[in-house]
Amino acid sequence: TERYGVESVGAVIPSLSSQGQPSAGELAELEETIEREGVKAVFPESSLNPKLAERLAQDTGVTSDFQLYGDTLGAQDEPAGTVLGALAANATAMVQGMSGGTETCEIEA
Repeated sequence: TERYGVESVGAVIPSLSSQGQPSAGELAELEETIEREGVKAVFPESSLNPKLAERLAQDTGVTSDFQLYGDTLGAQDEPAGTVLGALAANATAMVQGMSGGTETCEIEA
């Protein structure tokens, strides 16, 4: 977002529904965008199958190791099991992913 100087250059899910699947052309275009823009990470969502994000990462040489919590929380006994914990986990994952794993952001909820 503009407030944080972060720009989203694409999405693995091409529609408002998590049931949507990108076409081969959309996937190729997203891969080209990732490479052109110097993207360092693709962030799979914890509640969705990560296979497509992992494939994009593999095809483009970026990481998909840092998942985000969007529509669901983590397990009740995990730090991301609360809203504040999920937000903290997301902040940490984004800093790690966007820095190529060289930076971290440890926020306690």
